[in-house]
Amino acid sequence: MDQKVLFILSMFIISAFAESERIAGGGNATLGQFPHHAKVEPSIGSFRRLCGGALIKYNWVITVAQCIQNARDVIVRLGVVDRLIGPEMAIFWVRDRSHIIIHDNFNDDSVNGGGIHNDIGLIFLAEATEGLLDIKNVSVIALPPSSNFDFSNTFGVVTGFGFYEDGDDSLKSMNLRYAVMMVNPIQSCRDHHGPKFTDGNFCTNTTNGQSTCIGDEGGPFFVFDNNNDRTLVGLASTMLPQCTVGHPAIFTNLVFFFDWIMENISNTPTPPTVEPPITTTAAPPDDDKRCNCVCNCFTCPKNSTEDSQPPKTNSFWDE
Repeated sequence: MDQKVLFILSMFIISAFAESERIAGGGNATLGQFPHHAKVEPSIGSFRRLCGGALIKYNWVITVAQCIQNARDVIVRLGVVDRLIGPEMAIFWVRDRSHIIIHDNFNDDSVNGGGIHNDIGLIFLAEATEGLLDIKNVSVIALPPSSNFDFSNTFGVVTGFGFYEDGDDSLKSMNLRYAVMMVNPIQSCRDHHGPKFTDGNFCTNTTNGQSTCIGDEGGPFFVFDNNNDRTLVGLASTMLPQCTVGHPAIFTNLVFFFDWIMENISNTPTPPTVEPPITTTAAPPDDDKRCNCVCNCFTCPKNSTEDSQPPKTNSFWDE
């Protein structure tokens, strides 16, 4: 990209997301500012983990494999910027394991000082219809146009509900937050992180005090193309022990996995076997109407039962 264009674009991004608060650093998002962001809650044992993701088609959410690898089920919330309260625009409870897809070669070697290899996954929303995209504050984000898309040395934005500063549990964010970071040259990432940095990663500069932190795993990272449109290029992956001290943040590189993504979202997984999908043609709810159903989430069916609602399990994040 032309350096003059890059400079102008970087100034636009910084001015558009200028709030400087202590994702770590960054600022609070407003409703509708990042309508592609998905709040992903996999059930791990007796509690639900909090991760991020992005809506890339009306019926597909992309996230990292580490979040959904051992999930019994996954709750996906769209159109939400508050961790605990506020109206969700759509909720999906994914219980069919065939709809939770991870890369065949996923391998988390971080406990041995290595990297998280092939950290990418997909969630199929079997109950979704194209009408989902008519709901205010919910929309898809574009994927890279090809496996050759070059976004090196550009500024981008990442979103997440994770910790906003190093420290104890009290510093987990109550709001969806964003951070603005510049993509580093690949070699500098390798030099800094060594074996923690894999072929399917890129990293970003965090010397401005803005970075990803625990709880941001799967958080979408997008850049602006030449038409000033958002393009999703990464997902927050490896979290480092210290989030705000300038260590380059590590992301899953979606350009690297472009072919894998396109192959999987072009196929429809096996239909649910637990129960038939619930469908409705009702109009979307008013802006202030909370959607608590697990269907197309335009309206809750009259015969909705406790079993059709997301389980009320303990959550590390909601204590």
